[in-house]
Amino acid sequence: MVHLQLVTHIDQVKQNLQQYNSELQSGQMSLNTNGVQQWYYVHELGLFGPSRYIGYADITIQKHERAGRLHGGETTQALNNWFKRCDDPELYEKITNKLIDYLSQFNMDVRRNSNTRQPSFKLNLLNEEIPALETLYLSSTTPQKLIEEKTQCQTCQKIFYEEPFFAHHNRGPFCSQKCLPIDVHTEEMATEYINYVETYRVSIEAYNEISDVTEQFSFIQELEPLLISLEQYSDSKLQNDYVSLIQQLAEKFYSLSENTEAYYTDATHLDQQKAIHINWKVFGDDGFAKEQLQDLLSSILEKLNSTEVPFTIMEDAPLAIDFTNSNTLYYTIDYVSLHTDQVLDDIYLHICHYLNEYDLSFDLHDYVKNTIVAVCPKCCNERLLEHFHHNDVQLFCCLDC
Repeated sequence: MVHLQLVTHIDQVKQNLQQYNSELQSGQMSLNTNGVQQWYYVHELGLFGPSRYIGYADITIQKHERAGRLHGGETTQALNNWFKRCDDPELYEKITNKLIDYLSQFNMDVRRNSNTRQPSFKLNLLNEEIPALETLYLSSTTPQKLIEEKTQCQTCQKIFYEEPFFAHHNRGPFCSQKCLPIDVHTEEMATEYINYVETYRVSIEAYNEISDVTEQFSFIQELEPLLISLEQYSDSKLQNDYVSLIQQLAEKFYSLSENTEAYYTDATHLDQQKAIHINWKVFGDDGFAKEQLQDLLSSILEKLNSTEVPFTIMEDAPLAIDFTNSNTLYYTIDYVSLHTDQVLDDIYLHICHYLNEYDLSFDLHDYVKNTIVAVCPKCCNERLLEHFHHNDVQLFCCLDC
């Protein structure tokens, strides 16, 4: 087992960022980006890295794996010496999009809210670089430069995110049929094009709401006749602006179909939430008496009950000191928030401090670890993400399936 030391200098962090991205690009990186709660960005290097990796000195993925599953907590505290959380929504969006684009080339994604599909991680920026980043991304921003993430309607000037409408002679974008020029409706093939845009918008919403393999299969079935109807435009002899626009939209439908078929081949689209695993068995091995742990258990319960929402324990086991058992604590996806994430972080750090008093922090991951709980897309039960695998049809599901 490898004992990892926390970083003590920013140069170590920069070296770790380069190491992380080198291993990512070479295919050696085994950490799942979907569960990363804290990302760090250094503009000087143009590189991102997760807390649970770059917060350890002289790190490599081999050392990380031999040290066990480490998810942050203590590393976040260490990195707070040089980084500050990005609280500006616009700056967060722009830099986050850089991260998403970068990870996509490795078929990876960031942690997302299961309902809105919006990124749901914390972004941290190097303190000394924040003024320059604000100048670069915020000061000169005009509506025309809000590129792919946002679109501004040419008629009402509204900023919107949906698939835009266009009109012949390269007019647009427009946010709705109501904003289209009045002459569009008299143009040949315009009605067909408008209907396909509306259908695509509905399809994107349906895609984002897929929650299990049954809905995935149903959505694929719904797309099939639509894709067949689009084939007539691939070699259409009628050439006008609207046929060209339909052909461009067809490519998006084909891509949507491919993405749907690959929806559950990895952890990308799973509903995931933070969890803490407490291994009471190891406490018993070290000769702890239950009385020694009562204060720890009481403080854990106090922190869990500090929220107005119920917490969950894996397999409905009671939260109790049991030297023959373990507990996995988390909040279900319906109750997850920044506050509940903070509660779990506080509990983890509290247990770390407790173990440190007994000089057991070098074996920390044997006693307690941050982990991830995910909803299996096949049986819809919540399981530890580490217990997911690919089945015979390459569905990424829990071992019970």
